[in-house]
Amino acid sequence: MGYEIERFISEISDNLICKLCHKVYDNPKSLTSCDHIFCFSCIEKIVINENCCPLDHTLIESSCIEEAPPFILDYLSVMKIKCDFSEHGCRESVPLNRLLLHRLNCEFHPERKIKCTNCEVDVEKYRLSDHNCINLLKNKIDFLSDQINDLKNYYNNELSSLRCRLEN
Repeated sequence: MGYEIERFISEISDNLICKLCHKVYDNPKSLTSCDHIFCFSCIEKIVINENCCPLDHTLIESSCIEEAPPFILDYLSVMKIKCDFSEHGCRESVPLNRLLLHRLNCEFHPERKIKCTNCEVDVEKYRLSDHNCINLLKNKIDFLSDQINDLKNYYNNELSSLRCRLEN
């Protein structure tokens, strides 16, 4: 499935739109048998199920799928697209070839972790408002206390077992 047309900040040529999903190409591939271009995820399903081009019904095999022409890839790579997290507040538009890197570093990524300034624990940004340092630290202390008690019991049992063996 391609990229939503509305996410791009410039007008999109019809030559860059997949005829199957009607979105801007994502990982475009060309069919050597008929030169039609589709998103890889769109055409892959058809090759597996139907073995023919959905536009002209030319017979195709998985070996007939190759990279789209370089000019298509080059043009797509520099087109500016809005961030995936624009609904979370990001106002950036980046070239399509830098979208993945931006996604990983975007401060509006809903799962991005930031360090709490009070307890220095990494917290998912969207959960920061629910974060409670005291409860978190109390839970950690309780967990560590339980581990210490478990270890004490284990080593006490081992020690008792060793004493029994030595006495016999």
